[in-house]
Amino acid sequence: MIAGLILAGGESKRMATPKALLKLGEETFVDHICNEMKVAGIRLISVITGPHHEQISEALKSHWEISITHNSQYQKGQVSSLQMGLRHLPTGSTAALVWPVDHPLVKTETVSLLLSQFKEAKQHLTIPVHNSHRGHPVIYDLHAIRSVLSFGPDQTAKALQSIYAGQITFVNVEDEGVIKDIDTPEDYRKYVGS
Repeated sequence: MIAGLILAGGESKRMATPKALLKLGEETFVDHICNEMKVAGIRLISVITGPHHEQISEALKSHWEISITHNSQYQKGQVSSLQMGLRHLPTGSTAALVWPVDHPLVKTETVSLLLSQFKEAKQHLTIPVHNSHRGHPVIYDLHAIRSVLSFGPDQTAKALQSIYAGQITFVNVEDEGVIKDIDTPEDYRKYVGS
């Protein structure tokens, strides 16, 4: 069973407001990603929060089935949130689709394609690629999950691409949402509008 893991533990310093709570139409980023995962067939979804835990939890209260975990060590960076999320995956999870909250523009069809390619290829990582640029979300199998859990504080998730070179499924997609990282107010205006 593939679980969904949304990383929303950052401080959002450059945005000056929690990225998880930015609006995409009528939904917040985190709400939109939860809904996209559900439409793609992912039923077990966890959200990892950081300094904005209360606000994000409040925004997700209508998603009673979603697990929300607070990473009190969010200052240690995204890998600490990833590790916490992977440690708290639901029992029976065989893989995790990891989706940073600042990549909300990925289409449902892309998520469905990644899931089917992961199941078919049975590699350790499944990564979307748009115009030769690697993006998000990424699917980790149990081997990759165990590797991330053993990482030290200075390692990043990108190190997995070296560890598992030759055991990665790269999925070419037309969806440029996989590489649209919304970190600043300028990014938000450019990709979403005002």
